[in-house]
This record gives sequence, C-alpha cells and structure tokens, in this order.
Amino acid sequence: MNKKNKILNSGLCQGVLKGQAYFPKENVAKINVKVRTEHKNPKTGKKEIQLLNFVAFGENAEKLEKECADGDLLMIYYHIISKIKVDRITGISRMVIENVIDDFENYSRDEDNRTPYLNRGFYQGFCLSVTRQPNSEGIYILDVVSDNSDVKDRQYFSFTIYGKHGDKIAEAYPRGRRILIEYKQEKSKRLRRDNSAEYFTNLVVERIN
Repeated sequence: MNKKNKILNSGLCQGVLKGQAYFPKENVAKINVKVRTEHKNPKTGKKEIQLLNFVAFGENAEKLEKECADGDLLMIYYHIISKIKVDRITGISRMVIENVIDDFENYSRDEDNRTPYLNRGFYQGFCLSVTRQPNSEGIYILDVVSDNSDVKDRQYFSFTIYGKHGDKIAEAYPRGRRILIEYKQEKSKRLRRDNSAEYFTNLVVERIN
C-alpha cells in the first residue's frame, strides 16, 4: 500500500535479476527483472520470459548495489506511478508507468534452479471510462484516477482488458465509481520510423474485485 496517500497501490514481483543495477544518478538505481508470462512462444511452445523494469531510491538503491548480483532471485514489493515522457526521437509526449521499489528480499535459488515467478499488482481508484479499442476484437482500455484528495497528487492509469467482459465492466462501473483492480504487467514493443525499438509497460486486468 502507498502509505503516504493511504491508497491501495501495491505490487509483488518475484523473478530473476538480469544484469547489474544501473545508477543514472546518486541514490537512484534501476534494475531489470525476468518474469515468465502465460503466453507461449509459437515456435518453441514454451512460456515467454519478459523483463520488467524497476527503480529504487535512497536506502533501497544502496541495498541493491551492496547485496544483489546478476542471476539473484528477488521478491520485490512496489507501487506504480505514472509520468509524462517525451520520446527522444519523435518529440511526442506519452504517459509511462514506473515501478517504484518499496522493499525487496534476496533469496537463494533452489538446487534444481527452478524459479517461482510472481507478477501481480492491486490498484484502487475511481473509474473514468471503459473504451473498446477501434479495429480490435475483445480489447478494452479501462481508465482510472487515484482517489488522492489533493488534485496535484492524483495519478492516472490505463489498464488493458482482454476478452468479452469489457462491456459488462463498463455497465457495472460508471464514471466516478470506486474500482479495485488486480492486474499483471506485460511488455510490448513497437518500432519507430528509424527501426529502433520502443518498449511499453501494459497493466493487464486479471480481476475486478
């Protein structure tokens, strides 16, 4: 839970640290963690591995530097924030998701090297809209705003709904109704005009509680 604003904004991720922590500036660390998705690669038939990105500040950043190494099994407790990012090539602004580490544990891996992956988050706010994506079948966007009393601290998030339940959710949750979402994170990739890759973090609805 985000205790500062007393809102339900909490995530759990268990996966394998990929590489070393990166320090863009003092007391700030960024890491990539491997998690397994439920999607199977059509060529191999195996479930795909994706990289989720996290940022740590202060003591957590120092702890990452001192205690963690490539290949470590981490359990991460985090919350999400939304930020505006300007694309360095196109100059276009877009909303991005950042996973902020609240705490983490470093575990020893089992002798058989199996990894118990975990990718789950919870967010509570007010429903703004549920919109069916044009030229798609069974894909909806659920827009939510946090319930911070101070307007300048409010956060906006877009969650993706797959399947036929989007219309039912839209009927059950009109604008302004409080909603509790259980979600997972997935990464997607898009090529820019110069063929360089641009990655997105998608918040995929698993359940409306």
